Amino acid sequence: MKFPKSMFKLAVTSMLACAIPAALAQSFPSKPIKVVVGFPAGGGTDTFTRLIAAEMTKELGESVVVENRSGANGVIGATHVVKSAPDGYTLMMAVSTHIMNAFSYKDLPFDVIEDFTPISALATTPYVLTANKDFPANTVKELIAMAQSKPGTINYASSGSGSTPHLFQALMNEQAGINLTHIPYRGGAPSLNDLLGGQVALLMQSTVQSLPYIKDKRVKALAVTSASRSDALPDVPTIAESGIPGYDAEMWWAVLGPKGIPAEIQHKLETVLVGIVNKKEVKEFLASQGARSIGSSAAQLTGIMKDEYAKWEPLFKRGLIN
Repeated sequence: MKFPKSMFKLAVTSMLACAIPAALAQSFPSKPIKVVVGFPAGGGTDTFTRLIAAEMTKELGESVVVENRSGANGVIGATHVVKSAPDGYTLMMAVSTHIMNAFSYKDLPFDVIEDFTPISALATTPYVLTANKDFPANTVKELIAMAQSKPGTINYASSGSGSTPHLFQALMNEQAGINLTHIPYRGGAPSLNDLLGGQVALLMQSTVQSLPYIKDKRVKALAVTSASRSDALPDVPTIAESGIPGYDAEMWWAVLGPKGIPAEIQHKLETVLVGIVNKKEVKEFLASQGARSIGSSAAQLTGIMKDEYAKWEPLFKRGLIN
């Protein structure tokens, strides 16, 4: 049986169309990949990214390098990435404040969700609500009672307006219906120093940052911010079980790329990253930092970012974070 020439051309064209994406994925990568970190070298996000980059290098057979472009809570790094070629060779390690930047900056040069290609959410970590060791309240319920009896007299520190500690505390204040006074600092170290010195009463801290001080009883751990208790602090209750049902806030790390990365390359990167964060040694590293691996699909990451957007937008719109 003979086929018309037009049908033969159509069949060949279809075969080539199917073969090109497969070949694209197989040949990727053919040169070094860059992962941008929007924060200074030596910090927690930078350290985690360098671990992931080293593992990616092993899995992909090409160098994966980390480039720090710090400033503006990650906006400088993200701006560089969003303007890069969507070929999979420029990625970024985003943290949860990437979403909040949509509200913190009036003239953000990109859409925090639509202008990026999601790859995978890698890990998440709760924060700990800590209090100065001499603070009268030992539980969240006692704190709420104190705050309700004397509105505005209890203060809390943060590493800056719009920072994770600020956002997590503001969410708790809103859900508990209490008024605490926010004192922003320029970074985590000075805010922690003033908590230790008694100049401020409360501070939301990352688990890894707070653990040494909790163990030495230099600060008190009132609660963790996650929906379930932290393996690093199993005796510390969650905020949700301490009188604010439904409270759930965690910092997360995720890999994004500029919008338009081909689906085949996106899927290859996703598969590699999910495999990496499920490695025993990576899980152990995360556990030592009070974090846990996720290893989400690209679609799941999109859902996470949209959920985060919906969670924080009302607080900014009502002026509860400024």
